Amino acid sequence: MSRRRVPFGTFDRLDRALHRGSRGAPTLVHQRLTHIKDEVRRLAGVAAFFVAATCLVVFTDKLVAWNANVETATFATALVAGLVIAKVLMLVDLLPVMSAGADWPLAYRVAQKAPIYIVAVLAFRYVERFVHHLVSGASLSAASALALRPFEQPAFWATVIWLVVLLLVFLTTQELGRILGKDRMRLIFFGR
Repeated sequence: MSRRRVPFGTFDRLDRALHRGSRGAPTLVHQRLTHIKDEVRRLAGVAAFFVAATCLVVFTDKLVAWNANVETATFATALVAGLVIAKVLMLVDLLPVMSAGADWPLAYRVAQKAPIYIVAVLAFRYVERFVHHLVSGASLSAASALALRPFEQPAFWATVIWLVVLLLVFLTTQELGRILGKDRMRLIFFGR
């Protein structure tokens, strides 16, 4: 079987054709690919933070329940929870109210965003449990009651307090990055 040689520069021309239109302007394909790449980068940072945060919460739960006969979440659950929280926050960022007050001081922006994020995460937690019980065969009222049951437990609220503190750290860092810029933040944290 013989290989067909591709003339030098064919892929360069193909790449330019995909990324640039006939007048040199970026094509729709290039714009979409660039947008997807930026979103994946943004989601990766948020996901890494919240995966680490939820693993920290699970580790704390395991330490607290060390000698008690209490079952705690696994680190695999924490990994999935961190990814879900990151995606929920990315979806909440699409709301128009989240871009309001772009010129406000840092503390006001964090105070504006934090309650919205917290309500979104709690609402997602409720809806997730509600759908789970509904699919399991519970009636609407029973599924709602079962979904609300974890909200009555002190351990649930201890976890929520942990997540709120970590969320405030995340929001403060995110807003500081928006104000200072990526390069200056890298210089502040890593020295280069």
